Order: sequence, then structure tokens, then C-alpha cells
Amino acid sequence: MKKVKSLLLSVFLLTGTALLIRAIGISFTAYLSNKIGAVGIGIYQLIMSVYSLAITLATSGIKFTATRLVSEEAGANRSCGVRKAVRSCLLYAFTFSIITALLLFFNANWIGTVWLDDQRTVLSLRLLAIGLPFVAVSAVMNGYFTAVRSSQKGAFIQIADQFIMIIITVMGLNLLLPKGVEYACVALVIGSCVSECFTCVFLGLCYCLEKKNKGEQNKKCPGIFKRMLQIGIPIALSSYARSGLSTIQHLLIPRGLSKSGSSKEEAFSAYGTVHGMVLPLILYPSALMISLAELLVPELTECQVKGHRKRIDYMSSRTFQLSLLFSVGVMGVLFCFSEELGNGIYHNADAARYIQIFAPLVLIMYMDTVVDGMLKGLGEQLNSMKYNVIDAFCCVVMVYFLIPIYGIRGYIITVMVSEVLNFSLSLNRLIKITNIRLNLFNSLCKPVFCILLSSVFVQFFLKPNSVFGKFFPQTLLLQIPMMILCYVVFLILTSALNKEDTQWLRCILKK
Repeated sequence: MKKVKSLLLSVFLLTGTALLIRAIGISFTAYLSNKIGAVGIGIYQLIMSVYSLAITLATSGIKFTATRLVSEEAGANRSCGVRKAVRSCLLYAFTFSIITALLLFFNANWIGTVWLDDQRTVLSLRLLAIGLPFVAVSAVMNGYFTAVRSSQKGAFIQIADQFIMIIITVMGLNLLLPKGVEYACVALVIGSCVSECFTCVFLGLCYCLEKKNKGEQNKKCPGIFKRMLQIGIPIALSSYARSGLSTIQHLLIPRGLSKSGSSKEEAFSAYGTVHGMVLPLILYPSALMISLAELLVPELTECQVKGHRKRIDYMSSRTFQLSLLFSVGVMGVLFCFSEELGNGIYHNADAARYIQIFAPLVLIMYMDTVVDGMLKGLGEQLNSMKYNVIDAFCCVVMVYFLIPIYGIRGYIITVMVSEVLNFSLSLNRLIKITNIRLNLFNSLCKPVFCILLSSVFVQFFLKPNSVFGKFFPQTLLLQIPMMILCYVVFLILTSALNKEDTQWLRCILKK
């Protein structure tokens, strides 16, 4: 029970940190949308789609590899193996990141003019290459701290990282924005690179201090490097395929929108609205799911190494059930308050409309994150990657054919189909390898009924202005918490959140 409490506290810490960082990010995006416009955000998102591919090449699956390898060594009580695993992962990360940085720097002009079809992206791409080695080393450090359940170190550094990025970016915008959108993107990129350097340096210092305090052991631990390659290379190859396909997909979106009849600037605007505003907002609460998925990897890996089969089944069932309750609640809140969130945060009617469209998909997106984390923790990373590659390939095909015909509606269809496909494949695999217990009536039907009741209550008792006319955004601070409270009360009344769940939580918190 103590280990469960430790896991729960780590989840709360990572979630709180992630929510704070995302809140800062959403607020900053709202600031940027007013400062550089949806077109500027669209161009920046296009640059970041290439950068995302570069990060995939630079890290080559090293974060998960470090987490898995360190978890295995820690689970077997081999402290010398932990240190050797970190050193091997750092060498791996440094090699891949330097090669990727050189490729991006010297090919930035071709990528910007041919791939992105916009000369304004070239300078930003060259600058982003500088930060890749720092990103790769940080990935190793984060993987290590996740594996040893010391995620609080990375949490505080991430918060400081965000503030540094914002300060540098705002200063850069004040100096460079008068020169145009190209230099506005440069300001954003400089802020990102400086913050990545900061994160890398401080994570490295934390690791060195921890290593010094524990002392050095000179025992030989053979086979670490070989095992690292056995874990890392397959993940890297799969992630290359997925990220490459994902980048192609993002490059095709503005072009497809242009073919559907939109101008180039309108295409960038629509792309920026969906990717720069709507998706970050609807994924904001998923910080809990991401934190949980990340921390499940070392927990499930250790259980697997020690042969604790019943514990694996219990953790999988409990995690799936409670995650489903959370996802249904978030889905209802986003759907109910889509207009207020879109207009209140971004002052954008299109953003409000897209939030409501994507809200039902939250259930699938959030649960897919948790299931993916459980699969990786159980050594099913290759199957997980395979599903992601299939998903990405289907996305590219649908984007290529649907967007030129249906415009942004074609992209919405693509996202919905791909998310359902990925989740179905992952869930099917999890059911095969665990004895996970799923009760759709209690875990899905009851929560949906509860969130509908909560929505009706809020609409007619706490949102009277939405019925008779004007709405005041400030009241969201009251209405959203009240809707969540109603949802929890209805879950308890309908036994969707039962005595076993509440007793389990009470036991954890008392220990």
C-alpha cells in the first residue's frame, strides 16, 4: 500500500506540474494569438511539426529506453547497472542528437522552401538545430528520474523552464516582431532553445548530486549496452516511421486546405486555430493521464520482473476504470462550456466551435494515453509503436484524399477515425496480455449518464444567462467546479464510484 501511495503522490505532483505548465502554455498561446495572429501561429506550428520529427530522430526512443532499463536494474537491486545504463543512454542520445542537428542545420533551406513551401521558416529551423543535443540529454535524465520515482526534480525544473521560455520569447517579440512574422517565429524559437539548455543543465546537476550522495560502485555490469540497443533501436525505428508519417500529415494539411479553395493565409489560419489553440486546450486536463501513463511504466516493469501477475491485473483494471471516469467528466465539461472557453480564452468563434466538435473524442484520446502507458510498462512497446505507425499511415492517406475535398471537415474526420483505430488496437492487445476486468455498464454507461445530468443541472440552474442571452466568462470559475462536484455526487449515488474505490483511496491517503 505504501508503494501505491508513493505512486499516487507522484501522479499528483506530475499532474499538478503539467497542469500549471499547460495553463501557462494556453495563456501564452492566447497572448501570441493576439500578438502574431492565427497565421503566425499556423506558420510556427508548421515549423514545430518538422522540429518534432527532428526530436524523434535526436532522441530515438531514449527516454523510454532509459526508464525501462533503469527500472529493470533497480528492480533487480543492481545499483551499478543503473549507473551504467544512464551512461550508455547518454552516449546513445548524444550520438543521435549531434547527427540530427547537423542534418537539420545544413538542410534547413531545402526543408523550408521545398517541404514547408515557405522561406520564412528557414532561419527558425537552423536555430532549432542547436537545441537538439540538449533535448536528447534531458530525455535521458527524465527517463532516469521517472524510473527511480524521483520525478519531483524534473517537475520543478519544468516550471522554471516555462517561465524562462516566456520571458525570453516576450523580450524577443518586442525586438523582432516589427520585422514581420518570420522574425516573430525566430523569437519563439530562441525562447524554446534557451529553455531547453536550462532544463538540460539543471537535470544534469541534479543527477550528479544524487550520484555523488549515493557513492560510486565499481562492480562490472555486463550486457547493459546490448540490452539498451535491443530496447532502443526497435523503438527508434518505429518512432521514425510514426513521426515521419505524422510530419507528412501536418505538411499536407495546409496544402490540402489550399486545394479545397482556401488561400494560403486562410489555410495557415485554420491550421493554427486547430493545432495551436483548440488541441492544446482540450488536451489540457490530459496531464493527469500522461503523468499516470509515465509512472505506470516503471511500476508495471518492476511487477513483471518480479512475477507479480495478480498485482499487474489489479493495477491495470483499477487504472482503466478510474481513468474512464475522469475522461468522461472532462468530455462533458468541454462540450458544455465550449463556447465560453473558446471565446473567453482566444476570443475566437471558430475555436469555440472546434472545441465542441472535438470534445466527444476526448474520451478516446485520454484512454488511449493510459492504455499505451500500460502496454509499454509490460514490454509491449513494439506492438504499441506498430499501432501508432498504422494509425499515422491511415492519417496520411485520409488527409491526402479528404482535405482537398472537404476542407477542415476532412481533417476532423481524419482525427476521429485515427484515434478510434489506435485505441481499439491498443485496448485489444491489453485485454489479451492481462486479465483486466471491464464492466462497460458501470465504467462507461453510468458515468455518461452522470455527466449528462450534471450538464443539465448546470445549464438550467447555473447558466441562466446562456438561456436568456449574454454570458459572463468570469462565472466559469464557479460553474466548472460545480459541474465537477455534481458529477462526483452522481457517480457515488449511481455506484459508478463504489465503496471499494473510495475505501481504496482512503487507505492510500491514511498510510
